[in-house]
Amino acid sequence: VAPRMVYTLGHLLLALALLLTLFALVMRLRRGSVVLERPWLLAIGGTLIGSHGLTAPLLMDFTGPAHGTFLYALPLSPTELFVEETALICRNAPSWSVLESRLRDRLDGMGLTGELTVQERCVIPMDPALPDLNSAVLAFGAAAGLVHPATGYQLAACLALAEPVAERLAATMELAPQAAAMRVWDALWPSHRRRVRALRMFGARFVATLDHADQAAFFD
Repeated sequence: VAPRMVYTLGHLLLALALLLTLFALVMRLRRGSVVLERPWLLAIGGTLIGSHGLTAPLLMDFTGPAHGTFLYALPLSPTELFVEETALICRNAPSWSVLESRLRDRLDGMGLTGELTVQERCVIPMDPALPDLNSAVLAFGAAAGLVHPATGYQLAACLALAEPVAERLAATMELAPQAAAMRVWDALWPSHRRRVRALRMFGARFVATLDHADQAAFFD
C-alpha cells in the first residue's frame, strides 16, 4: 500500500505544478503576447447567434487574414454556430484579446455579423511527455500522453484505446498493483505506438517551422 500512496502523492504534486504553470501562462496571456519555452496550442471560441448559412463544419480553415491562426466552425442550428480561432504549435503566443480580435475580424470578413459570446479559452501543451511506464499509478487521456503533438487531438485515440485498456484492466485485477500496471501500460504504449509517437513528434517540430501559407498548404 505504501508505494501506491507515494506514487499517488507524486502524481498529485505533478498535476498541481502543471495547473500552476497553466494558470501563470493564462495570466501572462491576458497581458500580451508571450514567448514560450515549449510549443502550445492556444484557442479561443464561443457561439455566434444569427443566421450563418453553413451546412457543414469548417476544419482548419486558413482562409482570411494570414495571422498564423485558423478557424474551426461547427453549425449547431441554422442560427447557432460554434466558432474557434486556433494558434497551432506556437511559441510566440498571441494574447487572448488578440485571438478574439482575429476571430471577430475573420467572422466579419465572412459576412457573419451575429452576436458572439466567448465561452472557451484553450491551452494545450503540444509536446506531451510519455508517462512513467514503470509507475504503479495509471493514467489515461492527456495525462497518459495521448495528445497528438501536431494537431492537439486526443479524443479518437482515447476512444480507440478505451476497450483494449479496459480489457487489460479486467484481466489483471488479481495481480499485484505493479504487475497489473505494467500490463496496462503495455496496452497503452506498446513499442509500435511509441515509434509512431516519435514520428509524430518529428512532424510537429516540422509544422512549427512553417509560416501561415505553408501550414495551410500542409493541412490542405
